[in-house]
Amino acid sequence: REVHGLEAVFALCASSETLGGSNSFDIGHVDEHKALGGSINYVSMLVETDYIIDGPSVVRVGGTTAGASSADWGGILVDSGSSSCVFSDAVFSKLIQAATAESPAYAELWSSSTHCMAVSSCQFDLDALPVMSLDFVDEHRATFTVSFNPRQYTIWRNGNSLCLNFKTMSAIGSSNAGALGYASIFGDNFFSQ
Repeated sequence: REVHGLEAVFALCASSETLGGSNSFDIGHVDEHKALGGSINYVSMLVETDYIIDGPSVVRVGGTTAGASSADWGGILVDSGSSSCVFSDAVFSKLIQAATAESPAYAELWSSSTHCMAVSSCQFDLDALPVMSLDFVDEHRATFTVSFNPRQYTIWRNGNSLCLNFKTMSAIGSSNAGALGYASIFGDNFFSQ
């Protein structure tokens, strides 16, 4: 599609409903045959130079609403070249609170300083962790949900530590991201399952 008078060069498709159950990065356009559940929702870029979008209007961890507003995200840079997601400090804190309320049995993962828990990858069922659901508003003001499953937001380290695969902006030492138009980053773990 043409945006801001420019021909589309790439597209990122974030959905658990795509062909093969995976999100995708498409060059030239979104391959519409991947949309199994119906139509594709487009989210407009906020600026012409970077893929920065508004944050989701509602965030849920399992059945618990996180209370993170679109403004808490501070704009999201969609970056398929980043290896993980980075959230504003406000969003990160609210996600951790909601995750702890939703699944207190995994408090070590949510609340430890390393956001890791010691457990064997052979003995742990990732499906026991809650799905994070993000409600976005598309360019036609319709709401749609993108799910962020445990395989996307966790990572195994050394086969015996399960860790969160997202960080806070302050943890990566970035204090000027807000001045750049974003305070959160969706990296490639958001686009893979």
